[in-house]
Formats: sequence, C-alpha cells, structure tokens
Amino acid sequence: MKILCLTFCLLLVSCSTGGGVVQMSSDTYLVANEGYGSSGSSQKSKAIKAANRHCEKIGKNLKVISTNQNEGGLGSLPSAEVVFSCEG
Repeated sequence: MKILCLTFCLLLVSCSTGGGVVQMSSDTYLVANEGYGSSGSSQKSKAIKAANRHCEKIGKNLKVISTNQNEGGLGSLPSAEVVFSCEG
C-alpha cells in the first residue's frame, strides 16, 4: 500500500502540461506551461527552455518579449506564459 501511495504521489508531482509553441504572428510566438507540484517560476523556466529549443531548432536566438506566471492556488495550477521572438 505504501508503494502504491508513493508511486501515485510521484506521478502527481511530476505532471506538467504545455510547452507547445504557438505562432501568434509572423515573428512572435507563445509557449505556456502548467503543472502540479511545482511553482509558477518553475513553470516559467520550463516555458523559456521550450522557447529556446524552438529558436535553436530554426537556427536563431531567443528574445523574450514578456512573461507571466501564476503561483496557483485553490482551483488553479501553477502556470506561466512566455511571449518571444527568434532573432538572428
């Protein structure tokens, strides 16, 4: 029973969604993340890493335009959004 409970808790803590890059205009993108068992700043870090991977994939450098994070609370998960462009 303890192993089952521990396994469930580990799965719950590691759950995170998002990270997909959405093109907002010809040179502006958005990536958002949310997840259980983390903080808004952790989700922002994950979103920035996803943005950087996207820019590297197309041979350019990341330029962060804006960020927004929510630490979560009753009825909401910790989350973050990053708006960015790829330059160079």
